[in-house]
Amino acid sequence: MSKKLIWNNCKRIGEVKKSNRTKVVVELVARDGVKYINIRGWYIRKRDNEWRPALDGIAIPIEIPIDDKLAKPTEGLLELIQEALAHAEDFPIEDEANAVWAESKKKK
Repeated sequence: MSKKLIWNNCKRIGEVKKSNRTKVVVELVARDGVKYINIRGWYIRKRDNEWRPALDGIAIPIEIPIDDKLAKPTEGLLELIQEALAHAEDFPIEDEANAVWAESKKKK
């Protein structure tokens, strides 16, 4: 079995359990000269009871050049997360006016 390089460097910062079989892991990672904050779901694989990274997740560059400037997207995301948390206490669980629906795809 051949190996595929995912990250040039990886440091696990911490994790938050979602259930007995799933968790969210936060890592500081690097690839091709760029550092990222990697936030990814992990699950226990049934066949061998090993923790495995899920496909769902996001790797956010800490700094990235955009339009000849060095952007820091993590700072903006932290502000948005703080704003969302500020709204969370008064946020209703259900609100028909703001519900989001998806069209179901019918099989032919």
